[in-house]
Amino acid sequence: MPIRTATGAFLTAVIDPFDLDAAMLRKSAADIEALMSALAARLEGALPARVKIGWKRESLFSVRRRVSSIALDLEDGVYEISVVRGDVRATLAKKVRGVAISTKALAPTEWLAQVRDHVTALADHAGRASDSLHDFL
Repeated sequence: MPIRTATGAFLTAVIDPFDLDAAMLRKSAADIEALMSALAARLEGALPARVKIGWKRESLFSVRRRVSSIALDLEDGVYEISVVRGDVRATLAKKVRGVAISTKALAPTEWLAQVRDHVTALADHAGRASDSLHDFL
């Protein structure tokens, strides 16, 4: 809808597609920061001994910190997700006897699916071990 100015001229809202894209990127960056914080809290609460959170200050003298990386150390590998200049990067470092032998980049959605599957497998294993001990006693 056109807007009339004090001089009587009409203003029309012509929005440059570049401005819309830039606004979407800014919103996306804020969403990524919030989602990384939520993921860090959830993983750290569920598996505190296996999760390492990397923090980064917003500026040199800032008190506010944000999550920059999350590393989940499991038996066969280290799942790591990080944010570098607004870009989400996910990797899986395969381990043999505690030594990383290869690192593979993953899409963030694939990384999340693999972490979910691995944590589910760990929970199943822990449940079976608990049942076996209970049956033994």
